[in-house]
Amino acid sequence: MTSTINRVNRFNTLITESIDDLIFILNEKFVCEYINFKTINGIYHINDFIHPKDSKDLIKFIQNTFKLG
Repeated sequence: MTSTINRVNRFNTLITESIDDLIFILNEKFVCEYINFKTINGIYHINDFIHPKDSKDLIKFIQNTFKLG
C-alpha cells in the first residue's frame, strides 16, 4: 500500500512540475492550498490571481463545482 501511495505522489509531482500552466488546489473558502509555481509562496485567495471583473463569475463557478463534487 505504501509503495502505491509513493508512486502516486511521485507521479503527481512529475505532472505538476512538468506542466507550464498554473495549477491551484483550493479549499472551500477559496484559499489556495497548493500552487505548482515555486516562486509563489504564502497564503493566497483565488481572487489574488483573477481580474476583479472576472472574480464574481469565477467564484460562482467554483461554488457550483464544490456542490457537484
